[in-house]
Amino acid sequence: MTGSFGLPTGDASGEPKGSVWAGRARVRGPRWAQLPFLTIGMLGLQIVWSVEMAYASPYLLSLGLNKSHMALVFVAGPLSGLIMQPLIGVLADHSTSSLGRRRPYMLAASLVSIGGLILLGFTREFSGIFGGAQNLTIGIAVYAIFCIDFSINAVQAVDRALLVDILPPSLQAAGDIYKAAAIENGRPEDDPTLHDEATRIGSLALLYSSILSFGVSVFAPFFIRPNQGTGNDAPKGPLSKFQISLGALWSLSQAIFACSMMATLLPQTVATATIIITVTGFCWAVSQWAPFSLLGEAILLSAPDYSAVPHLEHAVHEIPLTDRRSRRRSSSLSPPRHSRSPSPTHRPAKSRSRTPSSTHSSTSSVRGEGSTPASALFGNDAARRSRPELGKRVSGVGVRNGTDDDFQRNNDGPVDRDVLELEHGELQMEMGDVDRSVDEGVGSKAGIILASDLSLLEGKLEYFDYHPDKEKDVIEFCAKIIERDFGNAYDTIPPHSRWRHFDAGRERIAPLLAQWSKELAPLETAKRLIDLFLVSVLLDAGAGNAWAYTETGGQKFGRSEGLAIASLDMFLAGFFASDGGLKVDAPGLKRVTPEKTGEAMQVSASNPMSGLEGRSNLLANLGGALAASPEMFGPDGRPGNLLDFIEKQGKNKDGKTHVHISALWHVLIEGLAPIWPATRTQLGGVSLGDVWPCSALRTSPGVSPDTPGSDLVPFHKLSQWLAYSLVEPIEKVLGWKVEGLEDMTGLPEYRNGGLLVDLGVLTLRKETVSSFYPDPKVDIARLPPSHPAIIEWRAMTVIELDRIAEGLRGHLNAPNLALAQVLESATWKGGREIAKKKRPETSGPPIEIESDGTVF
Repeated sequence: MTGSFGLPTGDASGEPKGSVWAGRARVRGPRWAQLPFLTIGMLGLQIVWSVEMAYASPYLLSLGLNKSHMALVFVAGPLSGLIMQPLIGVLADHSTSSLGRRRPYMLAASLVSIGGLILLGFTREFSGIFGGAQNLTIGIAVYAIFCIDFSINAVQAVDRALLVDILPPSLQAAGDIYKAAAIENGRPEDDPTLHDEATRIGSLALLYSSILSFGVSVFAPFFIRPNQGTGNDAPKGPLSKFQISLGALWSLSQAIFACSMMATLLPQTVATATIIITVTGFCWAVSQWAPFSLLGEAILLSAPDYSAVPHLEHAVHEIPLTDRRSRRRSSSLSPPRHSRSPSPTHRPAKSRSRTPSSTHSSTSSVRGEGSTPASALFGNDAARRSRPELGKRVSGVGVRNGTDDDFQRNNDGPVDRDVLELEHGELQMEMGDVDRSVDEGVGSKAGIILASDLSLLEGKLEYFDYHPDKEKDVIEFCAKIIERDFGNAYDTIPPHSRWRHFDAGRERIAPLLAQWSKELAPLETAKRLIDLFLVSVLLDAGAGNAWAYTETGGQKFGRSEGLAIASLDMFLAGFFASDGGLKVDAPGLKRVTPEKTGEAMQVSASNPMSGLEGRSNLLANLGGALAASPEMFGPDGRPGNLLDFIEKQGKNKDGKTHVHISALWHVLIEGLAPIWPATRTQLGGVSLGDVWPCSALRTSPGVSPDTPGSDLVPFHKLSQWLAYSLVEPIEKVLGWKVEGLEDMTGLPEYRNGGLLVDLGVLTLRKETVSSFYPDPKVDIARLPPSHPAIIEWRAMTVIELDRIAEGLRGHLNAPNLALAQVLESATWKGGREIAKKKRPETSGPPIEIESDGTVF
């Protein structure tokens, strides 16, 4: 299959392998002559174009063609380009001629072009053979022009494709230069022999157009902002403030050309017409190099770098440019949650090893009931029915920054003193197996806000009114979205993962996997995806309503999709690697600055991003954390090396590796603990990350306010979002089975929470936050993430997500519908859709959060 200018963009036969670029073809002859020989065809094409453009109009007028019919003749130009270039491209791609794919079409079209030129030059003579009627003469001339235009476009399509076929990526830029030189040398000089004043005036307009075209060709590059995908840190000059992207310049030239063509209906004077023709010189100059440079950049970014392999540097092997869209993949998710017997009070003996055990049979500390203050409220059957297995949830702080086990007190069993030791005012924590490093807190600590009977909740919250009767509206709203998008094929719903954001508008990850799988072992391919997904998720904090990222080609994306695509482009450009390669490592991250991050993510005064400095510092801190834990991330501090670590904690069952989610969670909480800002909530001098004090916990029964940390609720939204996102490449690329996903909670962020507010489950008490309405004309509060109202909102969101998921399973008769599928297909998507409906001007949440780039 071919795209613009006849270049191959896919495999029309539908084979899964997609199109390939075989780069072994070459031009015969000495090396110095290869580029001139390869591009000399452009010189001939330009000469033919110039002859036609300069002489066809006056020639047709001299034959008696009416001026009003002239436009119908020259529609041949765009019409032939629209038809011939993709058509010839497809035919050439599938050619099996012994002369090659391109040469037969180039030769045949050249012969047609030569015949058309001869026919046009001797129109009167040919017409005279058949009587010499004027209409016949004009018809022959018009036919000749159509033959020339169609044949030139055919030659041009294969000539440009031949350039891409033969030249390796390292010579693509040089080929473009030779091609541009051939085109410029084929342009005509002023002809002083033009026979009438009209032609002279027209030629003068073309001269002005050529001068403008030349000027644009010379000076425009100084006003082009370097592509972020090149990875070059170009020095800033005095013109940098005026620079725009190449894609924007290309779009601008097309807009100017369209306006110029529309303006041809208006001129009443020669001067006005001359101005319009002159302006088209700008469009002509940009059109001669911008689209090909954009295409070249795309090819260079998709092609592997062979410069480090001497014998491959000039022999480019198969490089898939794209891949056909694969069918929808069914998600690999854990079965629905089932009731478990209460966890035993006995715990394994304490171990001082920081390496988690591979044994996951002892799950009491992961999901055990009665291990948190929630047991005070969820100790009876009524409470458990109102919030099924709320205390069996994975999240919270890890060993080094505190676990929910550290907050044990007043529970159904004795406090485990082996886990929490307070000595000399410092928090000393030990761990046995990995299960004990996993906090049970998001569900259980949030659940303490609920009373054992939901009817008692009225008035219990400080900042919100709770309306459980509105839950059915949320369930019905979400069910309609699922049925609209997936019908009853619930098993095809993918899990909530960063993967979805990368594929906004089109698939981007699958083509990369198709390419990498031909070059790399599955483990290294998976490590690349882990590298990419991890930094992308950490960059995924809310960017605000105004920011958007413009992809090469001009398509614009905002919010999560924009952040994902921006991070993908940064990864492919080597932004996160010390050697500029396709990986993430500690030395590369330590060089990240807010300025570099802002430039890569196209942040400017007109495109502001919330929390730029915070998310950039998060990456820099990540570099330090990776380097500080070589046992998890290897000696080079690479996120993908966590696969080696968690594989050791897994088991082989029937030839397949099984790992528990708690092993991955240990890495994310323990290994990434140092990345969180030191200004966050602390316990025993340790910064806890996304953990916040909730005033509703202080008044809950069974909780001692004198106990350190009794009012803390751990959320760890980014860490949980990261866990969800990393599971998918682990299972899909490596074929491993990640167990225990039912222990994950919903994500307490503004889309899921906004759904509850917009549909009336939660109503903000405005009088409690009356000073946080920055715009009196807008009925939306703006609060920092540390505000008690936000903490209460997030805690209720965790609780409600489980209740909504349970309700959807019953409503849809889909008992196997996993929470990760509900987040992806219903609540997160539903929160975005209802926000767009209620607030179309911003599509923002019902409560604005001041993002610092490290929470939401």
